[in-house]
Amino acid sequence: MPPNTRHQSLNTLASLIIFFAAGGVQAQTTSAAWLSVDMPHGGCNLTVRQDNTASIHFGAMPRWVRVGTGTFNFEQLAKDLQAKSYPQSAERPSGIPVGSVSLPTSKDLLFIHDEALVRSLLQRAWTARVLPSTPQEIEDYNWVAKACSLP
Repeated sequence: MPPNTRHQSLNTLASLIIFFAAGGVQAQTTSAAWLSVDMPHGGCNLTVRQDNTASIHFGAMPRWVRVGTGTFNFEQLAKDLQAKSYPQSAERPSGIPVGSVSLPTSKDLLFIHDEALVRSLLQRAWTARVLPSTPQEIEDYNWVAKACSLP
């Protein structure tokens, strides 16, 4: 590249950086709504996004299993979980496993103690999982299956 062209390119790049840094263009971003439920709290987690994609995780581990699109109806699942969950401040029965629920309609983390419901959701997700196609996905799937006690 001739020196003059290179100098023009660097000037253009610097101008663009300054323009964007100054907020010259407002990015149009939409945050996709999602919900999640885990049992026990901080354990095996199902996350469903508004586009009806889903995944299974365990806690904060960076391992996950993709679930087939359309396995869950986001709107209906949000309603079902809202009906079964309660605020953290509410008194809860002792000796019963407690999970947590995050809903797009609530800023607060909610609790849930319907272990059968959460387990059935996780089982449904596992049955509809997208089969792994890479060695890393195979490792992740095996790890999640063991951590979440999934077959």
